[in-house]
Amino acid sequence: MFTDIQNLKSVYKTDKDNLIKDFYIPVLKESIRYDRAVGFFSSAILAYAAEGIASLISNGGSMRLIIGAEIDNEEYDAIQNGYEIKNTLEELSIKIGNDIINSFEKVESSLALNRLDALTWLIAHNKLDIKVAIRRKGMFHEKIGIMVDREDNKIVFQGSANETPYALTPDYNFESINVFKSWKDSEDHFLPHIESFEELWNEKSKNTLIISFPNNAKKWLVKKSASLEYKPSPEIEEDVWEKWSGRTESTEIEKLPCVPMTFHGQPFSIKEHQKDALRQWQGNEGKGILSLVTGAGKTITSIYGAVKIFSASRKLFLIISVPYVNLADQWCETLKDFSIYPIQCYNSKDFWFRRLHDSITAYLNDSRKFEAVIVVNRTLQSDAFQAEISRIPGDCLMFIGDECHHHSSKGLYEALPKQARFRLGLSATPYSYMDSEANKRLDNYYNGVVATYTLKNAIEQGVLTPYKYFLHAVPLEPDEQDEYIEISSSISKMIASGASFENEALSALLRKRARLLGNARNKMPILTDILRKTEISPYTLFFCGDGSTEEETSSGEKELVRQVSQVATVAQKLGWKTSRFTSGETKRERDEILDNFKNKVINALVAIRCLDEGFDVPACRTAFLLASARNPRQFIQRRGRILRRYKGKNEAIIHDFMVYIPLGMMEEEAGKFERSLLLEELKRIKEFADSSENFSDAYSVLDDFCDEYDLIL
Repeated sequence: MFTDIQNLKSVYKTDKDNLIKDFYIPVLKESIRYDRAVGFFSSAILAYAAEGIASLISNGGSMRLIIGAEIDNEEYDAIQNGYEIKNTLEELSIKIGNDIINSFEKVESSLALNRLDALTWLIAHNKLDIKVAIRRKGMFHEKIGIMVDREDNKIVFQGSANETPYALTPDYNFESINVFKSWKDSEDHFLPHIESFEELWNEKSKNTLIISFPNNAKKWLVKKSASLEYKPSPEIEEDVWEKWSGRTESTEIEKLPCVPMTFHGQPFSIKEHQKDALRQWQGNEGKGILSLVTGAGKTITSIYGAVKIFSASRKLFLIISVPYVNLADQWCETLKDFSIYPIQCYNSKDFWFRRLHDSITAYLNDSRKFEAVIVVNRTLQSDAFQAEISRIPGDCLMFIGDECHHHSSKGLYEALPKQARFRLGLSATPYSYMDSEANKRLDNYYNGVVATYTLKNAIEQGVLTPYKYFLHAVPLEPDEQDEYIEISSSISKMIASGASFENEALSALLRKRARLLGNARNKMPILTDILRKTEISPYTLFFCGDGSTEEETSSGEKELVRQVSQVATVAQKLGWKTSRFTSGETKRERDEILDNFKNKVINALVAIRCLDEGFDVPACRTAFLLASARNPRQFIQRRGRILRRYKGKNEAIIHDFMVYIPLGMMEEEAGKFERSLLLEELKRIKEFADSSENFSDAYSVLDDFCDEYDLIL
């Protein structure tokens, strides 16, 4: 709703404000209708405000636009005096339509063509209705804008700004708008503007002739829409705008990458550990992996390195590969700060292929000096993407692999551009603790780890937040113990017979065992007891397993309930406001959940795995690790989620749940599993405890177990 928008001002001026970023996009995101009456209109504004327009359309909204046109006095008199009104209007409409078509046909640049495609799609899919306003003398110069949200709140703005990038961006005209809010301002301020627009739209305004958008121009656009290589359906508006928004911040002149003066409101400077990492990478012939702890600025380090390479060579093609779409979106936002607007090679091929092909061609022809591409790993492996990037010469090709441990798999390894002169891998945990062959592939491409920055380094140097670590011991029930022994025995036999960790049957058993441990039944009563003693606080994460456990219903029957549901129920009964954050929610739903989390509308996220990589909410302060895989990569990623620095955040809290088999509960021949399970848990616990502020508390719990089980830490 409009009432949720923070810092909504009453006056915006282009010498102080960015009308698109500060006003248009946030308001359109909450809108279901947008009415606009302007003297001048440019299709470019659709691309500049693409993020907001996409949200408006995704909300089921639409636009009504009134634009000005010029006619001569004789034409105007003929209409007003009733001389063959029908014929005169038809002729006039055809004339104005031809003028519009002529202006469209003069479009030549690829950027302007993208904007025209966007306008075409809106009109052809009945998302945009346009009418033309005609005055006898001079121009139609009304400048009214009206937005409406789902609660029928209205925002009305009026001022000097036309619907053109020259009027709405801070680089050009000096413009201003006044903003009126229906829930706050007097009706005298905004109601006359609403009534004026409706009079215009319904052709009831005196001395202003309103005609429908010329039919010949509309037919031309609809025909163009039908002939487009891209044929989106109305159900995928966000994907359409991801393609058509293109370089939303750029102009027709090529923008080149540069180091920003400020970053997130602060003077920009790269930290010493980042400089050291890049020096090591440079000394390794521009190849290597930066093993920097989560939160230490791997993204910024790599972009800074790419900008410096371009500054020295004045020619660079940059490819950034990431595992997930949400991570790609985060990269795009950060890249903007360095004046880099990448081709986004994810979602449907229709939305990126032509632009990628044209950009590579322009780069090869030397008409472009710099180009950047961001691609998700799945698209990286596609034949279409591979065919295009094979055209790029390697001498000035830089490849950045984010979360590069993914590239150790056979399929992704084969897809990596082998001609790239510069190769930079990023991962807090690059190597597999089980698969040596995968590690060899990673080293073969990236040429090993060249820089390491540990959690201890980051906390000591103030890069990450100090934390306290609380350990909670969870015993397995007898039936869970039996199942654990059975699965572990099968795993041991398969490994002894030579099965690799890429073996499908072995992988299935490992997942089954992890699910059993993650969903141990005794976790719920222990969690309940902790939450009863814990003050409800915002920015809390619950990391859950993806399995289910049996619960008894009110009728006495047993039913399977997912752990994520159990945790949400327990927390909500104790007064917490929570939302689930799983792969079951759509991207739009997850974005909304994260916004509610950041704005403290909810206290906690109850998540399954999808927060492990690419999640960035530095305000997070508390985490409950109800499920932790044996793979160090996962629990190190999860710890990193809550240790990022944030204003007012001086300390983080981690609650960890250690699963164990009570000593002596098994028959003698199966007793080895009591110790092996605890040993596996200790690997994670020691990693967490050693860097915590209260490490002695965790070790006091561990000491008792080590004495009882005859183990040495």
